[in-house]
Amino acid sequence: MKFSIASNQLHERLQVLSQVIVSKNNISMLDNFLFEFYEGKLKITASNMDLTAVTELQTADPQGEGTVAVSSKYLLDLFSALGDVPVTFDVNESNYQIKLSTGAGQYSFIGVSGAEYPRYKDLEEDAGSTSLDSAKISAGLDSLMFAVGQDEFRQILQGVYFDFSGENFVMASTNTQVLSRYTFFGMSHGQMPSCVVPTKTVALLRKIIAKKEEPFTMTADSKNVRFDTGEYLLISNRLQGAYPNYNSVIPQDSPYKIIVDRADMLSALKRVAVCTNSATSLVKLNISSGKLRISGQDYDFSTAGEETIPCQYEGDDIEQGFKATNLMQIMQNLQAKDIIIGLTDPVKPGTFTPLEQTEGTESLVMLVPMMLS
Repeated sequence: MKFSIASNQLHERLQVLSQVIVSKNNISMLDNFLFEFYEGKLKITASNMDLTAVTELQTADPQGEGTVAVSSKYLLDLFSALGDVPVTFDVNESNYQIKLSTGAGQYSFIGVSGAEYPRYKDLEEDAGSTSLDSAKISAGLDSLMFAVGQDEFRQILQGVYFDFSGENFVMASTNTQVLSRYTFFGMSHGQMPSCVVPTKTVALLRKIIAKKEEPFTMTADSKNVRFDTGEYLLISNRLQGAYPNYNSVIPQDSPYKIIVDRADMLSALKRVAVCTNSATSLVKLNISSGKLRISGQDYDFSTAGEETIPCQYEGDDIEQGFKATNLMQIMQNLQAKDIIIGLTDPVKPGTFTPLEQTEGTESLVMLVPMMLS
């Protein structure tokens, strides 16, 4: 089989698919890209068994049809150095020798038969399917990914929860200390099942739809989930188990509401955090009329720091402790100029929401407090 294609076009697709391939595969075949050439089209697959990514490209000057598995590392290294040039693949199907030629050079390497490359299975016939807005989902994922759990003993938290069970579609993530919830009002999706999508899958989806305007399709059955963006097809295992009832732990009403400039608070936190204990990263928020004082200290090394920033607040003086690293992550990931901090009492979680929400959505982050001595 033989075909020609633009190197930059192919390289872009290979770079995306390469994020599926893991460094230590139990199945050596999965170190390769699977090339399937038919009807003038090149279909490329990458898989790690838990996640499979597929893309398809139109080629020029096609001759023949066939399948070959090609070293992902070799191709990526070569195409990174080729630049923007047309390339021609010529594959000898008897020994899988591949000759690649450009206007200035020729390269040859050996592939392997793609017959034993693991194929993904189609979803069940009763799988639910829905269309989702790329821009809105991308914005939601931007505010969720930092809160995904990493505890290997609680695998159900190692992903983003797509909750289609209520009147509104909700995405949520939590590591038990931080919980992020993104709500899409008025978006009902019929019989679409709720599911937890693994972090690696969501991260790749986020990258693919970041600059995409067209909607994409999400399909899920009892074991797998599929995302079809047009250029890419992702098929992934679902995380199995019951996701925590995230709504039950979010304070429904916070009597103390403080409005702060997000950038001002983030800058102050970065400086004060340097003076906190490395083990606890505890900072104290003291809120009084029009002022928010952030302070921290490390008794072991006799360091201390505090800063005061303006805020919009009228009421009794209050104070609450939080982990500085968590607060900084929240300020970095909530995309808004001003943030509303909602507090109830020193032992209950605080909430953080943008003052101005994107129309039709609500972003909320909840943070568990730390006890002050």
